[in-house]
Amino acid sequence: MKPKNQRKEEVMEILAETCHVLKEQFNESVPPVDSWPKTRELADKAQLDIYTARLVLMKLVDENRAKMSETKVLNSLRWFIAQPAEK
Repeated sequence: MKPKNQRKEEVMEILAETCHVLKEQFNESVPPVDSWPKTRELADKAQLDIYTARLVLMKLVDENRAKMSETKVLNSLRWFIAQPAEK
C-alpha cells in the first residue's frame, strides 16, 4: 500500500494533466463543469477504487489545490485544478 501523501500527489498529478489538456481545448480558460473529469475517470487512471479517489480529491479541495463541482453532473462529481492566485 502506498503512503497517503504519495497517493495524494499522484492523484493531483493525474488531475493536473487531465485539466491541462482540457484547458488547451478551451483556449486556456476554465472549461464548463460538465467537461471536467469525473471521479470514476480519475480513480481509474490512479488505479484506486472510487471511494478512495473521492477521499483523496476531497483532501485536495480542503488544501485549495482542486475544485469540486457544486452539484453532481449526470450523477457524478466533477473535479478541476484550483487556479493559482493572481499576482
